Amino acid sequence: MSAGEGKKLENRLFGILFLIIFSALSVACGESEQAEEDGDQQQQSSYEKLCQKLADCKTDIVDTAAFVAECAADLEAGEGCVMNCINSESECVGILQCAERDSAVLAGYCGSQEDGDDEIEVETDEELEPEIAEEDDDVEAAKEDSGEFDPENPGITIEFIISYLETMGQAINLAVGDIHTAVREDYNPKDEYDFPIDTCVLASTWGDIGPATCGSDADCADEQVCDPENKVCTTPLDSLMDVGPIEVDGFPGGTATFLYNAGQSGAYTMDGQGDGQVSEIGFDTTYEIRGEGDAAQGLGAFSGSLTVPAKFVLTSPAITPDPQWQFSTITLDTTQDLVLQWEGGDNPSTEIIVAMYGANDKLYCKMSDDGEFTIEKGFIQAVGFGVGDNLLTWMNNAIEIKTEMYGEISGEGVSVGSIYFLQSYAGVFAKVLAK
Repeated sequence: MSAGEGKKLENRLFGILFLIIFSALSVACGESEQAEEDGDQQQQSSYEKLCQKLADCKTDIVDTAAFVAECAADLEAGEGCVMNCINSESECVGILQCAERDSAVLAGYCGSQEDGDDEIEVETDEELEPEIAEEDDDVEAAKEDSGEFDPENPGITIEFIISYLETMGQAINLAVGDIHTAVREDYNPKDEYDFPIDTCVLASTWGDIGPATCGSDADCADEQVCDPENKVCTTPLDSLMDVGPIEVDGFPGGTATFLYNAGQSGAYTMDGQGDGQVSEIGFDTTYEIRGEGDAAQGLGAFSGSLTVPAKFVLTSPAITPDPQWQFSTITLDTTQDLVLQWEGGDNPSTEIIVAMYGANDKLYCKMSDDGEFTIEKGFIQAVGFGVGDNLLTWMNNAIEIKTEMYGEISGEGVSVGSIYFLQSYAGVFAKVLAK
């Protein structure tokens, strides 16, 4: 899984941390009734399934059901070669190219040859009909290989987070895992910070950063519900999975064993104890994770690794603990560009995110880990930080700085697997004395 695909883990894993710290887990209700209803629905034809795959990649469809029906009818009229091509693709770019009859893509599937501007020869529907109308088991196998969510054969998700959080002047080290039946939102997530590296954007012009929002359950897939608090589509989970011990190398104290913790709603914690907090995490190290799995639950042996850089330390402007209040501040002059300088790993795979929240706007900057970045004063002024040397003013001038990295966990039965490393400074406030 790529780093981009791993972006969706941050929100979900923060949910896991919230669950661990406050011992709260939502339990699914009525899923068996929904499954019964789904079983009674008429099974889609192979043509309709492939047309649905195409529809999922197109952004200009007003009536999806009508598109799928018309598309399937066209296929039966002789477009079998195009759909064989689509069935062999897993990414939307390739799927759309196939549908548009891009000769470079189709040549490998239709047995035709490129020859200048000659049109692509499409094989007859009779020749390809048996290949497309294969048994449902073959279609399901193709779906599984495609990296797309299949509710009938979802596989397993393994998520592991190791983090250093500094908030309100207090440091918290966390290490926690989560294993569950894969759900739709684990797949193909939207990159929250999907703007170019080494740039800044304002929410007023770019749009709010975060996952796609929902207004009601109708905006979500059949098995999902709209979380009323966060306004995102989520899949209720009956329980997390216990698949035996997980060993993790890279901690300062050596190899650590993580166990299913029933007292924390089934999350994996060190030695199966505590609430996910650990005494210390390592920087400038490689974390290696491994487990034997549980064949009875469909999970074989799995492993993964992630090399993390040295600890990020902001050197200018400094993050300073306030002597009177239990939080940290950064002193800013909004009449000048803000030059950020830091020490750390100089790691090309690390992204550093700075977010600022004021009275007028929100600012997001995404930076390479190269030690220095300049935020132009126009951006900072647009945020609308309050001016004053008092607590009430500072509390409305919020700043968050974080570095994050992703590594892959793979193994038999693993559909989505990731190690997520986070270093975050939250609860930091801008002390603006003049502007």
